[in-house]
Amino acid sequence: MNFKFGDEIETRDQINEKKLSKKKSSITIVVVITLVIGVSVFVLSNILFGGKKVDNTPTDVDINSDNVQILYNYVTYGVRGTRNDKFLKEKYVNIDSFSNYDKFYYALQFVNRMDFKDTGRVNANKQKIYSISNTLIKKYMQLFFGNFVTYSTGSEITYPFDFKVNGYNVGVMNYNQENDCFDTVFTSVQDEIKKTSIIDSYYGSLVSAKEYNDLTLVLEEKVVFTTVTESSNAYNISLYGDYEKNRLIDQFNGLNRGEAMNKYIDASNYLEKATTIKYTFKVNNGVYYFSSSEVVDSKE
Repeated sequence: MNFKFGDEIETRDQINEKKLSKKKSSITIVVVITLVIGVSVFVLSNILFGGKKVDNTPTDVDINSDNVQILYNYVTYGVRGTRNDKFLKEKYVNIDSFSNYDKFYYALQFVNRMDFKDTGRVNANKQKIYSISNTLIKKYMQLFFGNFVTYSTGSEITYPFDFKVNGYNVGVMNYNQENDCFDTVFTSVQDEIKKTSIIDSYYGSLVSAKEYNDLTLVLEEKVVFTTVTESSNAYNISLYGDYEKNRLIDQFNGLNRGEAMNKYIDASNYLEKATTIKYTFKVNNGVYYFSSSEVVDSKE
């Protein structure tokens, strides 16, 4: 489908409904097939073993598969080109750990520019008012959090989207009860967050994906955290195995600026000492959704 609502809507990134549909259909197809296999195994096991407890040993899943990469992108998402650190700094996260804004933060990653309709109205500042239906917001909430997610429509949401409307990407959303939608005014521009250091503050690598008989999928990520210091035009990079940066695990000293900026850091090289984050996804109506995450302390 190739259309847009008015010539004033611009996009920075190619975000569209087809991308979202591909995500959902890809995950749904694999889950449905796996569900049939899982149920068959369960029934056969009951017949053969007389109802004895079925082994729930997980099977490895290719971390480069489309479904695994899609789900990994869900939890490593961040606005303005920078990953949110919620799953890095909080030891355990489930649906109860998210504020109302947090829920919108992760759900709005699925929004595309064509979800916003020109209402033909303007606010007191003569700014155009666009709307996105609450039906779509609920759909995106459920895509990330599952069917039992709840959220409040009573608070204003200010969010920097990955596309522009009338030259702006920051939308201010307020719920319109009469129309069951969020009236949205695009008010300003926020570009990608500029790096304040020559290296990133953390590096993550997806190292494994395991599926259980009940279709639970667990992704395991390794993360290292960094600091960089400069002395006499030489740079020293320190790697840590924890968010608080108390556990030093490696150092690279005496680098020039170019060497420091181009230093390749791979968290999977520190499997025993890097922080481990386990992301658990469950299945609802044939679609995976985020269930919980857990930070496993790195080793001394």
